[in-house]
Amino acid sequence: MSEPQDQVQAALTAVQTALNALESLLQGAFTAMHASRAGTDHVRAHRPGRASKIEADPELRAFITERIAAMTFAEVVEAVRHQFPPDRQTSVSALHRWWHRIGKHLPGSHL
Repeated sequence: MSEPQDQVQAALTAVQTALNALESLLQGAFTAMHASRAGTDHVRAHRPGRASKIEADPELRAFITERIAAMTFAEVVEAVRHQFPPDRQTSVSALHRWWHRIGKHLPGSHL
């Protein structure tokens, strides 16, 4: 190959390398952003506003669903208060809203 063709080929290779690096970077950023979104089901269902604290916290939701059939809402909230830090706790009214909107429709809910 001649020198100009070699330079063009080197430039094309450099551009392709840069594009591959950029694509990889963007894909990683998109994956991280998508994985970190709390309440993804909430967004997927096109619900307005923010997801409830219970929906956004899978561990809290699992804790509540394990106890909801055997305890009153007030007892569940008290159990949550003992198990979780203050920023992850819920109230009786929030639990009630969550239950009527989502909880009673979960598989295995028989209340």
